[in-house]
Amino acid sequence: SDLTRDANKLLHAIYKAYKERIESGMDIDQAVRFGSTAKIQSEFFSHATVSSIDHWCKELSLRQYLDCMFADGEAYYVCLSDKAISELEDELKNNIKGIFNAATQLI
Repeated sequence: SDLTRDANKLLHAIYKAYKERIESGMDIDQAVRFGSTAKIQSEFFSHATVSSIDHWCKELSLRQYLDCMFADGEAYYVCLSDKAISELEDELKNNIKGIFNAATQLI
């Protein structure tokens, strides 16, 4: 992956929250919306500063994993992109296949 480790962690945290929202019955249009970086920080990434999360959101936005709107250098609207969902679904499928293949080799 061409992402820094921290941006990748943030992306996976957002994706996990998206999946949980979908599983609880929220519709997709709402499930992909995460609000501001301050909101993301308080909900998912309390160990990081808001400015760090802004930095990672910019990184993820440049690679089209997040759709963001910025004002005064801060993302006030963060949305998980279709590209991110698609790639993370594939990653999950491949990981499960890998685990399954490793397990079958042990038998």
